Amino acid sequence: MNFKLVYSSVILAFLYLATSYIYVHQLYSSLTNQKFKEISHEMKTNVETLIHEKQEAITLVSLALATSENIQHVLLKKHENNFDYSSLSLKLKQETSLKSIWFQILDAKGNSFYRSWTDKTGDSLLDARIDVAQMIKNPHVISGISAGKFDITFKSMVPIYDNNNFLGVIETIAKFDSVATKMKKRDVETLIIVNDKYKDQLTEVEKKRFVENYYIANQEPNKELLGMLKSARVKDYINIEGLIVDKEKNIILTVYELKDMNNEVMAHLLMSKKLSNIDMRQIELSVEKIITVLAIVFVILVLLVYYFYTRNYKKFIQKQNEKLEESVNVKTKELQRLANYDALTGLPNRLLFLDRLKQHLKHATRDEESVSILFLDLDRFKEVNDTYGHNMGDALLKHVAVRLIDSVRDEDTISRLGGDEFTIILHNTDNEDMIKVANKIQRKMQEKFVIDGIELSTTFSIGISVFPKDGITSELLIRNADTAMYKAKEAGKNGYQFYNSQMTELAFARIELEKSISDALKLKQFKPYFQVKVDAQDKSVVGFEALIRWIHPTKGIIPPDDFIPFAEEIGIIVDINKFMMQESMIIFKRFKAKGLKCGMLSVNVSSEQLGDYSYVEDVEECLKNTGFDAKDLDIEILEGQNIENKNRVAEILRSLKGLGTTMSIDDFGTGYSSLTYLKKLPIDNLKIDRSFVRDIPKNKDDMSLVQTIIALARSLHLKVIAEGVETKEQAEFLKKSGCNVLQGYYFSRPIPEHECEIYLKAKS
Repeated sequence: MNFKLVYSSVILAFLYLATSYIYVHQLYSSLTNQKFKEISHEMKTNVETLIHEKQEAITLVSLALATSENIQHVLLKKHENNFDYSSLSLKLKQETSLKSIWFQILDAKGNSFYRSWTDKTGDSLLDARIDVAQMIKNPHVISGISAGKFDITFKSMVPIYDNNNFLGVIETIAKFDSVATKMKKRDVETLIIVNDKYKDQLTEVEKKRFVENYYIANQEPNKELLGMLKSARVKDYINIEGLIVDKEKNIILTVYELKDMNNEVMAHLLMSKKLSNIDMRQIELSVEKIITVLAIVFVILVLLVYYFYTRNYKKFIQKQNEKLEESVNVKTKELQRLANYDALTGLPNRLLFLDRLKQHLKHATRDEESVSILFLDLDRFKEVNDTYGHNMGDALLKHVAVRLIDSVRDEDTISRLGGDEFTIILHNTDNEDMIKVANKIQRKMQEKFVIDGIELSTTFSIGISVFPKDGITSELLIRNADTAMYKAKEAGKNGYQFYNSQMTELAFARIELEKSISDALKLKQFKPYFQVKVDAQDKSVVGFEALIRWIHPTKGIIPPDDFIPFAEEIGIIVDINKFMMQESMIIFKRFKAKGLKCGMLSVNVSSEQLGDYSYVEDVEECLKNTGFDAKDLDIEILEGQNIENKNRVAEILRSLKGLGTTMSIDDFGTGYSSLTYLKKLPIDNLKIDRSFVRDIPKNKDDMSLVQTIIALARSLHLKVIAEGVETKEQAEFLKKSGCNVLQGYYFSRPIPEHECEIYLKAKS
């Protein structure tokens, strides 16, 4: 009996170990293959995104140039062209990712009117290029990839119109191999293999750039990939199905088919990634845990056999079988949990996420409901790992997972896809609910994480896609949400972005306001209103402050508080201020031409301009264009403006002072300027903020404070201007206290040009 038990135990142990080995091996292979498929898919998705972004970029350049009045005028008048866009190409190279870009302009008959890369013009392209013939016949935007005599390139053609009159075409051309350079930054080597049918077309390239009859479009192709291609048949590589894992060469290979403007395959992008650069820690960790569980189960089995051997076999075996069955069930559930949940955060992993998303889409299709995908990526997470190590990074991910759970409903699914990427499934929610969730997540992330006594800060860039509007498959929804997430990162991180243009009413309002402000600037709806400044002693006019008003055709006068903050946010405030300064100078010139004494012109400057050296150039340009005397220009700087680089601001102000202008600190007393800093600035005047003048003479504290500011200004040899003067008592107090100039409704409200002219004539 004992012999049979031992014999059976040995056989069972052997079977258990063999089965465990096979199971672990198959599981590891399965997880590894899945990881490689994900890497292959990621490479293809990344290169597709880069191609799409490059096409969009050159199309935007073409669209912008197509509206150039200079180009339209020359094409319309048939003047001899004198275009030179080399500076534009250089600017694009310095400021954008468009490093190699050329331009060509065609007239309405398909003749070359201008080429940025050669002086040759006047030749017809109708017979040489099918796409040009199509464009002339049916003008429309054409964008894509094509092969020419010199290389394969991105091309974008946009028709040029004057009203409805077709004038010609602007074509923007960019090198294609920049895609390979960008992929290399992502640890992916890319070889661009142009199909052999284009060999006769590529007449101006070196023969050494061909392998068999296939053209290699890379300027500096990867030597390893090129060597592999030359050592075998090209078709063996361009016809790869799925992916190839070459452990000997330590690489994973995959191929992306590149299509031309006619949607035909024109090239194959052979991409490789080093296996050693792929993070397999998660798989290894999962397998190690499974092996640990199997080892524990094996030890339990050995102990059970020993126990059976020393006790009453039948009763013991019956009882232990029940326990063993229960233990196996628990371990089975544990294995299932390990297979479906992230080991670090405890959140559902990619497998469970995809399964739940599939179920959500199934129910949503049946019930005609929506499903939303939020794709979240931590901003600057790599900095945490690089600075504090991966252990700290893992701890941060755990804390982030907890905050995400607190941000959504119990029925919503949060998962960790890997690395610092998370996803959330929201069932049957509208745009407003999605934005509430995104905002709640951002608020949660604003609180600092304290881990082992170290304070860490991080934020999320969030992309949102919605079923069925943005896709009906899991893959498409995830990809679109991922695309939107990258757009959120491009927009400055710590924000969210919908994949499509459907936004909340607030988002639409912001878009409409941005367009309205841009249109208002083009249509000159912004008008300067002038508020007089008078001498405190004799009440004579010493100048005016130019204040902006938006004269809307349907809404009437829009006050600056309703649009200036938003204009500063979107960056158009620089153009608005420049326009206002030049318009005000022109009006003042008209006043002076009529013999009216209008004194100094005061204009405001934004904090964005104050930190940019180009503002000095803008002022010089306005002075030159209008013939305005710089000594009559006063530039007002808000004391409370957020100044990041005080030394640079001081240098800019000194440059402005060098032009002959006057400088004033506006709203003095409301900011936090130190006296030391004020002494460094070339300031001529201090303007006391209206909040200190409003309650004079009722508020004794304000009266004392105003007298203190006036005394301070005198000690710094500065003139004092008081704004917000609305009563005779205020004017008399300020005059007696030594204030030099007064401004406010007591003398005049801000008035438009024609009223200002009447006012000046009355004062003459």
